[in-house]
Amino acid sequence: MKILIIIPTYNAETYLPKIIKKLERHHSDILIIDSNSTDSTISIAKSNNINFTQICQKDFNHGVTREQYRKSTGSDIVVYFTQDAIPIESDIIEKLIKPLIEGEASVSYGRQIPRNG
Repeated sequence: MKILIIIPTYNAETYLPKIIKKLERHHSDILIIDSNSTDSTISIAKSNNINFTQICQKDFNHGVTREQYRKSTGSDIVVYFTQDAIPIESDIIEKLIKPLIEGEASVSYGRQIPRNG
C-alpha cells in the first residue's frame, strides 16, 4: 500500500526539521509543496532527501492545491500535515491510517493542540 505525506509550506524552516524527524521512521514518501519560500525550507527538504515541488505563492489555494497533488500521486492513502503541526506521538501515521486500512472510515484526522508561546 502506497502512503504519501503531503506538507504544504511557506517559510517553514522553524518547524519543518522537527516534523521530518517525527515522520521519517514511517518510511512513507513525503512531498513538500512549497510556495516559493525565502528561508531555508527547500534546503531542509533537500538535505533530508524529501521530494518537493515549488509553486508560485499566488497560485496556492489550500483546498485546490492539496486536491491537485492528491490526484496526481497515485497513492492509496494521502496524509496531510501543516507546516507547523509537530506530531507528538511517534506512531501518528499508523494511528491515522489504521481505520482507513481496516475499512472503518473514509477519512481520519488527529487532534491538534496549540503551542504555548
